[in-house]
Amino acid sequence: MGHVHRMIPIVSAYLARDWKITVAARHVPRVREALSFFLGQDGHRLSIVQAPIFLHRAPIISSPPVSLADIFAHAGFADARLCRPVIRAWRRLLDEIAPDIVLSDFAPSLNVAARGKCPVLVIGNGWTIPPMRELPTFAGAPENSTTRDTSERIIEALWIASDRHWQASSFCDLLRGDANFVCTLPRLDPYHRYRTGEHYWPVEIPPVKAGQTGSRGAVLVYLPGDHSALPLVEALAENLPWRVHAYAGSVPHLSEGRVLFSSKPLNLPALLPSARLAIHHGGLGIANWCLIHGVPQMIFPTDTEKLLIGRGVMETGSGLVVDISVTPNEMREQVERLSHLSLARPDTSGMQTTSDIETLAALLTASESRTSETGDETGDEA
Repeated sequence: MGHVHRMIPIVSAYLARDWKITVAARHVPRVREALSFFLGQDGHRLSIVQAPIFLHRAPIISSPPVSLADIFAHAGFADARLCRPVIRAWRRLLDEIAPDIVLSDFAPSLNVAARGKCPVLVIGNGWTIPPMRELPTFAGAPENSTTRDTSERIIEALWIASDRHWQASSFCDLLRGDANFVCTLPRLDPYHRYRTGEHYWPVEIPPVKAGQTGSRGAVLVYLPGDHSALPLVEALAENLPWRVHAYAGSVPHLSEGRVLFSSKPLNLPALLPSARLAIHHGGLGIANWCLIHGVPQMIFPTDTEKLLIGRGVMETGSGLVVDISVTPNEMREQVERLSHLSLARPDTSGMQTTSDIETLAALLTASESRTSETGDETGDEA
């Protein structure tokens, strides 16, 4: 959902500049719903197509991954036979659309296929856009020999899968384009110690306006419907003295007592200014929203990325990462302590932009300058 939410203001900005847009999406129905307003208004300039995806089922990771390269290898990127059909499908799509520019959001096979065809701008977050050159481990250490070996296997497999058209000197090249937009607060970037001046304000989050924050009242719960912590959180919520606004995906839940379940994602712009606490699974979007609004966070991570985001939140002193084995009494004590924290606004002094509008302007400027460099200044298409 984070990728979908990021897409909405981007599509709006490109349409406002009279671009023609094709969105290649993994989950087409979900994206069509998110962009329904624009399809109704500008359907002649906006189309949504199925993105090429792996059709095999990735094996279960038997041991904790050391780096992003480990996760990619398990997903199939170290096997040229699995990658070749996906890369070729992207090439066919690119040949059909003939875009002036590609905007890629965590789409490594697209990055490979688009190399040499047109400029590639990459937008995402710290997790999806690693720093230049060497890939740090998740422990924060520099690249080690094991990570380097895995990276080299992936690079070789993609070189073969691309019919020897794509070459790279490091794994990080796979996820970096001609220009990169790392859209997150720096402290939520797992590689923030390894880069300078690459962070942009998230395009889907407006900055807090003066006087926007009110008295702290409600608790927000944002968890997947099958999250193992949900029953624990529901039981706790019934005993809290505050109203609880909850969203658990498409899984239906009844609103009882103080707990108010929503069938749609929570309206964060409306709820966060007066929120006392947010309990969630570690998604980058809501973590950024909470840091920007000074809302304490209790995080039950669902995967490695969410755990790293949770650690970033903890480093700021803005929340806790909690294990599912926590007892009800321990959780109640933690909620009580977190709910009384008074948090300062995050430091944005080292960021390229400090608002969603500035980030969108930078993205559009990069798009227009890249298409001008290629000698095509008419009929911009992305």
